[in-house]
Amino acid sequence: MYIVDEICHYCNLTLSRSVRKIEKAPISYYDFTFVLDGHMTYIVNNKKYVVSKNDAIFLPPGTLRAREGNSIPIRFVSFNFYAKPGVSLPFRKYMPKCITPLIKKIVSTFPQSHLSPSFHSKEKCAIILNHILYELMDAQKLDSKNEHIRKIITYIDEHVCEKINLSDVSSFVNLSKEYTSTLFKKEMGITLIDYINKEKLSIAKELILGSEMPLTDVASYVGFEDYNYFSHIFKKHFTTTPKRMEQLKK
Repeated sequence: MYIVDEICHYCNLTLSRSVRKIEKAPISYYDFTFVLDGHMTYIVNNKKYVVSKNDAIFLPPGTLRAREGNSIPIRFVSFNFYAKPGVSLPFRKYMPKCITPLIKKIVSTFPQSHLSPSFHSKEKCAIILNHILYELMDAQKLDSKNEHIRKIITYIDEHVCEKINLSDVSSFVNLSKEYTSTLFKKEMGITLIDYINKEKLSIAKELILGSEMPLTDVASYVGFEDYNYFSHIFKKHFTTTPKRMEQLKK
């Protein structure tokens, strides 16, 4: 199910001198902004938050928002959007250290500083934002998971575009391969290898729809040396081939 109904503003900026001040006013849309380097200060319903590296704010419509200007270098990403009717977004207004390496990889597939009126810019941005929001939801669910599972998910998240196998993961968590495999299936309801492939294919899909990267390069980027195997499991997961999905954006 898609969360985002319409993107009304997007920016992915690196500022070497200053970030502009936003005067206090209520907003009519969701504001999801996160910092990749540096920091900036928001006032949310008259409460101050310093949003630093890997922190985010998630402000629903009706929030009284202001932002202080500053004169330090900063890199941040911001989405203003409307959600589809009936969608509930269970995020706190301030989310410290919630931006994972995978979310950074997803954002890197859409490097434009702002949206443009051409080349399906809004549609591509909406797909990327949907992926990020689901990643945040999944991360919240992991808070209640077994400590080993949390470590495994973090390891996969940080190495998702590399070759990963059961031996790598079991060595990282210092468990046997058999126990790692059994524990993961029990806790997550999916095999470890299927989970790894699902994460890789999600990134591949965003690259296919949101960039001009050749399909063989997409496969290589997410850790598949054999393009035919990549295409096979892609079709199994999405019920369409990478080539056909690429044609959808034209």
